[in-house]
Amino acid sequence: MTTEKKLEALMKNVNIANTLSPERLSEIGAKVTKDYDIDFESRSDIDKINKEAMKLAKQTYEEKSTPWPKAANIKYPLITVATIQFASRAFPELVPDEKIVNFKITGDDEDKIKEERSERVSMYMDYQLTEEIQGWMDGTDRMLHNLPITGTCFRKIYFDSLKGVVASKFLTYDDVVVNAKAEDLESARRISHRLYRYDNHKFEMIAKGLWKDTELGTESDEDGDDDAPRLYIEQHRWLDLDGDGYEEPYIVTVHKSTSTVMRIVARYDADGVIYDDGKLVRIEPIQHFIKYPFIPNPDGGFYDIGFGTLLYPINISINTVINQLLDGGTLANTGGGFLARGVKLHGGEIKFAPGEWKKTDVMGQDLKSGIFPLPIQQPSQVLFQLLGLLISAGKDISSVQEAMAGQKPGENVSEGTVNALIEQGLKVFSGIYKRIYRSLRDEFKLIYRLNYKFAEDKKYFKVVDRKVSKEDFSNDGYDIQPAAEPIFSLETQRVGQAESLLKISGRQGLDEEGITAQYIKAIKAPAALMLPPEKRQKPPMDPKMEQIKLEYDKFDHEKKSSPLKDMKIFAEVEVLITQGIANIAKAEAAEEGIQLDQYKAFLEDIGNKMEGMKDEYEQRGVRGVEGKPNNQKGAQATPRPEGGMGRRAN
Repeated sequence: MTTEKKLEALMKNVNIANTLSPERLSEIGAKVTKDYDIDFESRSDIDKINKEAMKLAKQTYEEKSTPWPKAANIKYPLITVATIQFASRAFPELVPDEKIVNFKITGDDEDKIKEERSERVSMYMDYQLTEEIQGWMDGTDRMLHNLPITGTCFRKIYFDSLKGVVASKFLTYDDVVVNAKAEDLESARRISHRLYRYDNHKFEMIAKGLWKDTELGTESDEDGDDDAPRLYIEQHRWLDLDGDGYEEPYIVTVHKSTSTVMRIVARYDADGVIYDDGKLVRIEPIQHFIKYPFIPNPDGGFYDIGFGTLLYPINISINTVINQLLDGGTLANTGGGFLARGVKLHGGEIKFAPGEWKKTDVMGQDLKSGIFPLPIQQPSQVLFQLLGLLISAGKDISSVQEAMAGQKPGENVSEGTVNALIEQGLKVFSGIYKRIYRSLRDEFKLIYRLNYKFAEDKKYFKVVDRKVSKEDFSNDGYDIQPAAEPIFSLETQRVGQAESLLKISGRQGLDEEGITAQYIKAIKAPAALMLPPEKRQKPPMDPKMEQIKLEYDKFDHEKKSSPLKDMKIFAEVEVLITQGIANIAKAEAAEEGIQLDQYKAFLEDIGNKMEGMKDEYEQRGVRGVEGKPNNQKGAQATPRPEGGMGRRAN
């Protein structure tokens, strides 16, 4: 069998594990487990700091035993506030109410066919993300709260063969294991997805013929729960299963504790197998994972860093200072010290209630000299100042300043200054938002590709209510490509920009409807406020234009009269046109844009018609009032309006 035939057979097999020998399966299972352990160990340092940072972000309470039992253990919410601030700003921009998936159109589109196709596909993919793909919205919300802490999150995009729909699952950094030295997902030799599944899932997959029917025995977790889900490793890796010496990309699912192979399926299709003169050159794997980064790791490692890494040392120092100040206050308030041997008090430990006096057998002078209080000072002012410095440094890193958090930055601070401060703070995040948008665009591309392969024309039609085909999702010619455009800005900035456009409304060359639509969008008013052209009321005509129209109608009615009368009417109408031009000049500075446009359009129409009639009279040899033919050399032409309202006479 040729290599091409072998690869084709492997691609069509829903579970290659059923065709391999037990020895080969055992070898593959052991290799998958061993490689997973190597990759997991490579990121041990990252795991440690992320777990501690997550405790700080969640404000996990832990009881302290030093310097005494149940001593102060306050955790300052530096990472918590930074995370909430980031997520609250990013989520509305990533998931707008109107349109989530945009498309970039490549090449000319004069007939608007590509634009109409992009609108159909955008409508369908928006429906998928909000209605069909279960948990996409909630997963995005969770991701934006998890990503700032750990620095790395993932999305897995695939076709769910059990449910028959495209799926997109949010995964934390802990769910996906990649060697920390890998450059990126595309070049990584292994990507391991940690799957916790109950036995019912195993039963369903076996019934569908997707998993190998294998007995795994009983298993319990660390708490002794024998009904706990089992850990499976779904490893996206390379194996040579056709025996040609070149490894192909596969997905291998293994039960972790027993290294039992449950499934092997090809991670490539016919489009990804590249031949040159009939010889296999390369196999492009199908990617199922999208990495969402926060801030790139300075040492070039695969896992990016978040506020957990950046703020953890500062947050720990802040916690230490706060707890020392609290412990110092506790000592100062509760007191304590030493009693001399001669001081005899009854009752063992002595505690005082407010206003209480206790009797003693010791003389006052002896009592005074026999009690030595501990030399306790009030909480340190130096520590308090240091605390303020640490908190300020942490806010600088996370851009969580007073104005960004919705607090007043100070007295007598102008609105413009506050907006400028907020804008500068947002620039710190500009690179982060762009990285998230790039990953979101790549996710849309994977969903787009799966739609081309699995979408049903019937369901597509029901969503968009038009005659459509899944060929809309084809990449032939790359006419349209899914895109996620970063449009992050402050709401006040958007409204301010829209109001600035309203101020210049009415000037020549501007799209008045576009300006109105932009303002409606900026203030987040319903899009239905923009009526279609056929339902819009026409503004009343200006009285001056009414007068010009009446005179023109009179001229049109009497244009078949004598040549002399015609020339007189020409002169009268042209006087009106000259007056109209003067009115336009005044309107440029004083009148609304709609009235100005009406002036110009109407006068242009009159000028064009008059020019045509002039040509007609000249061809007929009509003479002017002075008895000279109008087309004679040296004839004085009546001034024509310029600016598109008729040609000027030579």
